[in-house]
Amino acid sequence: MKYELLQLKKELKEELTHNILPFWMDKMTDDTNGGYYGQMTGKNLLVKNAPKGGILNARILWTFSSVAL
Repeated sequence: MKYELLQLKKELKEELTHNILPFWMDKMTDDTNGGYYGQMTGKNLLVKNAPKGGILNARILWTFSSVAL
C-alpha cells in the first residue's frame, strides 16, 4: 500500500511539473495584458479576446504559489 501511494505521488508530481504548469506558462500567459488568457478551444486554438475570469486567475495564482513553497 505504501509503495502504491509513493508511486501515485511521483506520477502526480510528474504530471504537474511536465504537463500542467508548462501548459499555463508556455501557452496561456498573456504577455500583452498580463495574467492568463481565459479560453482555448478543444483544438488548442487560443481565444485571445475571451474574458478573463477572476476565479480562474485566482486558482492559477494559488496553484503556482503552492508549488513555489
